[in-house]
Formats: sequence, structure tokens, C-alpha cells
Amino acid sequence: MRSSGDEAAGQRAKALRLAIVASAFAIGAFFIGAHFLIAGWDAAINKYLRFVVTLSAVLNLNGPSAAVGLILLIIGLIFLIGYFNEQRQQAVKSLTFPPESGSALLVPLRAFVFYDVENQQIKPDRVPGFQSFLQEKLPRQAIVRRAFFRRNEPGTEDLAGALTVIGFALTSTDDLDKNAADRIIMAAVRETLLAVGTERVHFVLITEDTDFVDIVKFIRFMNHRVSVWAQKFDERSHGAFQRAGADVRSFKDYLA
Repeated sequence: MRSSGDEAAGQRAKALRLAIVASAFAIGAFFIGAHFLIAGWDAAINKYLRFVVTLSAVLNLNGPSAAVGLILLIIGLIFLIGYFNEQRQQAVKSLTFPPESGSALLVPLRAFVFYDVENQQIKPDRVPGFQSFLQEKLPRQAIVRRAFFRRNEPGTEDLAGALTVIGFALTSTDDLDKNAADRIIMAAVRETLLAVGTERVHFVLITEDTDFVDIVKFIRFMNHRVSVWAQKFDERSHGAFQRAGADVRSFKDYLA
């Protein structure tokens, strides 16, 4: 038989729980109202549902029904996956906005260009055409240009030399592995991500190699803009980069 002291303690614990829940839902109601004013009802309701399910899961895992809490937590994870998919789709859509040169109010992002020389070999006398493409697509941006190649690969040194004329810094390797240049490009991208910190920048990969799809996804996850440009793409590589969140463009017509 429970004593009056136990009952009083139980009542206080119940009152505290109700107060916590009421406060949490009040805070949630405030945020749903604010989100409604910014993004509309659909986004607000989705965000609030995720909040309610997660809160309920936490309370139940530490309360009377761990099984209910576990079920709610699984539902919360499903909501979370849906949220990230929604954010990725919005990120892809954001790549379709008009050129930045159309508005003086927009500050252009700094651009970092990484040229995979082995994958995108062009004749040295076609480099001015490629330069025209760069100037058209990145008209107002401060550009850091880097080209990567293996010295033992035929034809790459001539192209690399021509790229220096238009401002590319060269990084080379004597490694015989066919993926050696890919590895140093990926390392350079990671170093750049660390260096820019919270600044949002524009990464440009000049390649058709789908080995870079994962790094493109990571760049987008870090909320940077990313473009993948090449002379031409086949259907598979074009689709893979586009699904990863990249702005995919061909510069073949500029080399004629």
C-alpha cells in the first residue's frame, strides 16, 4: 500500500512532467507560427510533426512506455529522412536561379575550379575557348584555378602548360596509378572545405569521372554550390552528377 508521501511525490512528478510537456509544446507552437509566416503551412506542419514525434519518443523512452517511445523514435527517423531528402531537392532547385550578373544586390560566391587534366584533355590551342566558357559562367567571381595531372600520361603536360597561361596553378604527380590525379583532387577539395570554414563558396569540378559523385554529395551537404563541367557527358554520368546536386554543363561548343 502506497503512503501519502509516495502519492504526493508521484503527483509532483506527474505535475512536473505535464509542465515540461506543456512548455515544450508552447515553444513548438511559437516556432510553428514563425515558420508559417516564413515558409507557409506545409513546411510548418511538417516541421511541427517532426518536433512532436521526437519529443514524445524521448518522453516515453524515459517514462512509462519504452516500447511506445521506440516506435515513435522510428517514426521520427522516417520524418528526418524525409526532411533531408526535401532539403536536397531544394538544394538542387536552388541551382536553377538566374545568373548572378543580373542583380547588383547579390554578392557572387568565390569559385574554386579543379581541372582533371587527364579526364578532360583538350588541344592546347582550344584553351582560349575554354577560357571564354569560364568567363561566361563565372563573370564576376574571384576564381582560384587549379589543374591536376600525371606527368607520365601522354599529352597532359602540353595542356597543363597552356592552362597556366589562363591562370591555373599546376599540381602534378609521378604516380603510375591511373587514379592518382583523382586522389590529389579529392584531397585538395577537402583541404579547401576546411580552409573556407563557414563561408559559402562555389566548387567547380572539370571532369566527367563519376568517381567524384560522392565528393559532390559531400560538398552539397556542407551547403556549398557545386558545378561539374566537361566537354560532354553520357546519360549515366550526367544523371549521376545531377542527382548528387551539381549544376552539370558541357563546354564542347566553346572548343570549336
